[in-house]
Amino acid sequence: MSRDTPRPLPPTLAAAALAFALALAAALPPWARAQGGPGKPPPVLADPAPAATTAATAVSWKLRHTLRGHEGAVYSASFVPGGARVVTSGDDGRVRVWDVRTGKLLRTMEGPGGTISDTAVSPDGRLIAYCTDGGDVAQVRLVDARTFRLRRALRGHAGGVFEVVFSPDGRLLASGGRDRVIRLWDVATGRLVRKLVGHDDAVTALAFTRDGRRLASASAERDNTVRVWDVRTGEALHTLAGHDEWVTSVAFAPDGVTLASGGRDHKLITWDVRAGRKLREQRQPQMVYEMEFSPDGRVLAEAGGGGLVRIHDARTGKLLTSIRAHTEEINEVKFSPAGSLLLTASYDATVKLWEPAPRAAGADGKKPPAKWME
Repeated sequence: MSRDTPRPLPPTLAAAALAFALALAAALPPWARAQGGPGKPPPVLADPAPAATTAATAVSWKLRHTLRGHEGAVYSASFVPGGARVVTSGDDGRVRVWDVRTGKLLRTMEGPGGTISDTAVSPDGRLIAYCTDGGDVAQVRLVDARTFRLRRALRGHAGGVFEVVFSPDGRLLASGGRDRVIRLWDVATGRLVRKLVGHDDAVTALAFTRDGRRLASASAERDNTVRVWDVRTGEALHTLAGHDEWVTSVAFAPDGVTLASGGRDHKLITWDVRAGRKLREQRQPQMVYEMEFSPDGRVLAEAGGGGLVRIHDARTGKLLTSIRAHTEEINEVKFSPAGSLLLTASYDATVKLWEPAPRAAGADGKKPPAKWME
């Protein structure tokens, strides 16, 4: 053995070194272990924010951008995956794409005619689905998100369509509207996979669970129920009755067990869909048109009449804060993928982006973070 060749460690020291290395690896975050060391951090979403200023801990919200350009009510607004863009549509029959960082309009697509009542972006960000209420055209269409080139026209609904939503894996698109029937479409082929039949009035809202195994639907005034469906079989698992008027929105919590619904009767109801029972009912000061849970499931934002957004503790239902966001009714409320921005759209023809406002110095006995002092 040469002088340059390291001598082997004694067995006891080798064992101790191995134990230390294993303990160090276990202490690393999963992304560091996957890369073989603490090199690059995990991907950061387009709307990063300190943990202290996410939706769950925000005391108040401030306006970041007002997106102007629609001529008439805006019915739909959603973030693209990653949160760098927003897609909107409304009464003027156009789909618009906006830059979240600057608030600038990037692209506009002329629709086929009639109100574009809803839009949805596929989980991979490659497709935009939209539906129309009115006009003598195919009511559901899939277009390329970058070029707006038509990819599929999904025909079958008898009458206007109010809602479209992609399954979390992007393989299915659910649609519902005036004909009372929910249709599940194969996104790759445009083939109709299944019809979900049971509502006695128009289908007004749809929501998948995060695992894609369940779909919730809401219906209008001759029905006033929420239904929960098995996506694979098409079976209606539960019919949830509790609203007295048109149910306008449904939203699943990330756990896939808790479902919230809201309606024109001013009720905000939380359900356990495993048991099919009501957990909590709260009467709101205004109609509840739209709602969404934050990505971490800790808060629920709901909005509607009076231009107000109300943010509740998802576990207790306690009102945490409210935002006087618009001058007219709000048709959409969405959290960004990281939960650090809030998106609202209204009959007042505007879309607004909100971010948590910094705490005032001394509000909790602490100075605000340095970033707010710059």
